[in-house]
Amino acid sequence: MVHVAAEVRRQERAVGQLQRRRLPGAQVHQQRLPAEVKGQKVGLPILLAAVLAALVVAGTAGWSLRAVTEGAPEEAAPSSVDVGFAQDMSVHHEQGVLMAQVAARQCTGVVRALAGGIVQAQSQEVGTMRGWLVLWREPQLASAAPMGWMDGHHHGSTMPGMATTKQLEDLQSSTGRACDRRFLTLMTAHHEGALGMAGEAARRAGTSDVRQLGRRIAREQAQEIVELRGLQQTLG
Repeated sequence: MVHVAAEVRRQERAVGQLQRRRLPGAQVHQQRLPAEVKGQKVGLPILLAAVLAALVVAGTAGWSLRAVTEGAPEEAAPSSVDVGFAQDMSVHHEQGVLMAQVAARQCTGVVRALAGGIVQAQSQEVGTMRGWLVLWREPQLASAAPMGWMDGHHHGSTMPGMATTKQLEDLQSSTGRACDRRFLTLMTAHHEGALGMAGEAARRAGTSDVRQLGRRIAREQAQEIVELRGLQQTLG
């Protein structure tokens, strides 16, 4: 636990530096959002809490931070799949958080509640993945095309399910039932786009933590797709 405490202090300083500027992943979507959305914060307090909590839990569970940073044999070193998944899914989640933040303010009751849950869950997962990248000493953003780490899959300029600038502007300008319909449509497509990445990480990641997160994201987003579609049918 001495090593854990020292590493926590080091990461507190590192995350403190991150808090003084926008996360690189958030910058990508800030360029694509209307002016009203650009001022929103993407859960940096949640990021700090998630990173520090992950460090402490990792130490108490016996996953040594020294093993992660020095490549000790009890945990495999992160592969290109681990790094690529953490980079791309963080960016994908951040757009989902931004859309859900709009819905949590401007849609109707049941959709607002669902959106609030998405904000909380995906913000925490972004914090976990961004924290891994810090520990692995890897860039927060991929230098190659999105999803280049996937085996024989999509290698386009954008990730599946990502909303366009026009779609984000339309969501931002809508309220009530119109907001409900737009959000449910966009978030269903967004979740569907994440399933391939999550499944690939669950199968091929080098570390057990990334495989576990991939399985969890795939399971939870598949369940939420059913809920989103059910609401679409109910609300018309």
